[in-house]
Amino acid sequence: MSSYPGVVFCISSRVAGNSPYVTGLAVCRLGHRVEHDERAKRIPSNQRFRQGQRLRSSRDFQRVRRQGRHLSGECLTLGYARQGKDAGETRVGFSVSKRVGNAVVRNRVKRRLREITRRMLADLPAGWDIVFSAKPAAAAADYATLAASIGDLFRRAGWRNEARVSQTMVK
Repeated sequence: MSSYPGVVFCISSRVAGNSPYVTGLAVCRLGHRVEHDERAKRIPSNQRFRQGQRLRSSRDFQRVRRQGRHLSGECLTLGYARQGKDAGETRVGFSVSKRVGNAVVRNRVKRRLREITRRMLADLPAGWDIVFSAKPAAAAADYATLAASIGDLFRRAGWRNEARVSQTMVK
């Protein structure tokens, strides 16, 4: 039941194998009923943000911040540095401080940044470590604004052209 008077939210789910999917959602408000029956779409394995593409250790974040170059935009700061001699695929990390907002806002910003970056990652050159630091303005920015900001930072770093950025912004 909902805490809103006159509104009822119902979610039905079905488990297919080991993967739960939301199969139905009904919202009733003052006699109006809206139903939604669509399977959640899974991301193909070749387009996922894999563990090897994530920047995770504190040492790597510090190396990018101390030795790398930095570009600043309206919502984000981009830090990037070449990987060492054993350079592999490009790795990306995200830093969203408490100045951006509470935990819900910070996690929303990180989810958006991960999705935008995941879509652009295949076009980036290999051998780089990248750190995005969110500014407080990122909390109020929508998906398209963050995508434009990331595209602009990548373009200024010399990694992308305008045509690719506009294609990625389309959901």
